[in-house]
Amino acid sequence: SIIMHKVIFSDAGKRNVMDIRSYDNKDRWIVSIDLKKGTVRELVHQHDEAWIGGPGISSWNMLSGTLGWIDNHTFFYQSETTGYSHLYSHDLDNSKTTALTSGNWEVHDVQLSKDKTKFFITANKTHPGDRGFYHLIIKDKKLIPILTKPGNHEVSISPDEKTLAVRYSFKNKPWEAY
Repeated sequence: SIIMHKVIFSDAGKRNVMDIRSYDNKDRWIVSIDLKKGTVRELVHQHDEAWIGGPGISSWNMLSGTLGWIDNHTFFYQSETTGYSHLYSHDLDNSKTTALTSGNWEVHDVQLSKDKTKFFITANKTHPGDRGFYHLIIKDKKLIPILTKPGNHEVSISPDEKTLAVRYSFKNKPWEAY
């Protein structure tokens, strides 16, 4: 049994991707659908006898994960292929998958900037219990720390992407808004 998540179209509307999961959480496919021919093309397949899941990864209970378009030929998604949830891009023109982040830490939240040159990322790069906020420059995969004080930063980005609303806590300090 499988669960199919929503189809996500590129800005030009000519390409699409969809995340499909098995109910037993052992398989995940990212596919593209040719709507004229009614055919499905597998782009990414993951199989794990233990479990496929983690931050930013879709699940059987209809929670959609990180999946979107950088441009009209490259989509991005999260995967725990390395054992940690990281951000990847996949170029449909050359079928090349690129790791955008890597290491012994996990990406928890991802938002693509309006100009599509960077991602806004929340990750536990400094400590498993912390959530720092970073910019990831897509072109050179440079991760720029923005908020890395120990603790948890929940960040909302203003529509013009110039201001942040931050809810912050630490293990001995309750949530505060900044």
